[in-house]
Amino acid sequence: MLREAADLDIDAEPGKTIGRRHGALFVERYLPGLSSTRGARELLVWLRSRGAQLVVATSAGEKEMRACLRTAGVEDLIDVFTSSDDASETKPDPDILGAALRKSGRSADESVMIGDTPYDCEAARRIGVAAIGLRSGGWHSGDLGCEAVFDDPADLLANYRSSPLRRLDDVAEAVPSRASSDAVEAG
Repeated sequence: MLREAADLDIDAEPGKTIGRRHGALFVERYLPGLSSTRGARELLVWLRSRGAQLVVATSAGEKEMRACLRTAGVEDLIDVFTSSDDASETKPDPDILGAALRKSGRSADESVMIGDTPYDCEAARRIGVAAIGLRSGGWHSGDLGCEAVFDDPADLLANYRSSPLRRLDDVAEAVPSRASSDAVEAG
């Protein structure tokens, strides 16, 4: 939002300094009051049961990312972690998603991005990854710009067949062990 509100490049100074301070303030002041989004753990457990490799690709720094995942109670479910520390550009640039794909060993066409901002969906679109949007990030469906949009993780789990996750049905039937499909969770 810094890019839009102040016309500052968040990947160069002074945007980088402001971004670091934002991350520190978030961890100190706001993270303690946050709780997990409805259905988050259940969705990730279900994805793992279908053989999905769970990858986080976030514009947050490593420390902020880990703190958020611990607060949400899902850090133990994630297979691969990527943060702004792994990329030179932040979303909507797809650099972080590229890092996530490289670290996971997966291709864009076998991956799905679940995000809660228009930046997540744009980054996924730019790199060729199917994108699912969640309104739990505070954005309206039309603003997200994703292939499929749901209220929150619980809504997505209940209605996954109307999303790109429907391909997990085919993969789970064909390969009873670890499937070749990724779910890339972004924050």
